[in-house]
Amino acid sequence: MQILLLIFRKAFKKFTGKNIVKITDSGIFTKDGGLSKNYSELFEKYEEMGTDYGIILDVLKNKKKTIQSAKKCNQRIQKEKKVIQINWGCSRKNC
Repeated sequence: MQILLLIFRKAFKKFTGKNIVKITDSGIFTKDGGLSKNYSELFEKYEEMGTDYGIILDVLKNKKKTIQSAKKCNQRIQKEKKVIQINWGCSRKNC
């Protein structure tokens, strides 16, 4: 399964065009509950895929934990000194 995901991520990155904007979700609805368990790992996968906008690690039906997760996302962005827009998602466009 991991090999298929890697092949998909590489193909997704190559998929480009003048009017293409790539938005990637963290995968909360997957069997394992997401692409990643932390932001460093998630950002790495988003970059690997050439994602323009990535959705934060949200917590289904729990807005308090989702807000806490957004704060963690912002802290990680500051720590990594990335230029990222946050609107309940993290833009990778200007990293």
